[in-house]
Amino acid sequence: MSFAWVRVVTLAAAAQPTGADAGIVIMAIAGLAVLAIICLVTFLARYKRCPADRLMVITGRLPDGQSCKVVREGAAFVWPLIQQVDYLSLEPQEVRVELGPTRLRDGEDRDPVARLTCAVGTEPERMAAAARRLLGMDPDAVGDLAEDLARGALRFELAGIASAQLHGDRQTVLDRLREALDAKLAEVGLEVIAFELA
Repeated sequence: MSFAWVRVVTLAAAAQPTGADAGIVIMAIAGLAVLAIICLVTFLARYKRCPADRLMVITGRLPDGQSCKVVREGAAFVWPLIQQVDYLSLEPQEVRVELGPTRLRDGEDRDPVARLTCAVGTEPERMAAAARRLLGMDPDAVGDLAEDLARGALRFELAGIASAQLHGDRQTVLDRLREALDAKLAEVGLEVIAFELA
């Protein structure tokens, strides 16, 4: 029995690493730790979150030949060098539209002023249109574009409205103008939040 015990102790002593082997083990563990840290930093650098008041637009090389990917209130992985991230604000803008002299259907001339509040729409079609048309524009340029589109749409609609309709059933006329305005602004990804005509 003592012979077997001596043999076990001898094998255990032989299995312990020497100074050179311990250095290699420590270097391997340190290398794995550095590799894990690099992987973690790379993962965190690629992971982009989208704030609640913005749309995140990812452009560059995307799957399925998409031109852009729009993310709302979420997050996505972005590949450095081949993809880029930009943001669109969802903050509403107030736009004043002076239509100038406008002739109604019955020949009466008016000089109406419209006020509207608009913002980037949150439906998938409007978000995609806004990503294509508004990305890279500052808020003032977006407001100017909304004003120009609203002026054209409202002048066209008012030309088909009689003065009696404007005075008699004003809410129906305002609803019709708002629908036409919303359809026009949808082309660039905007939606009408509030509208009034003076």
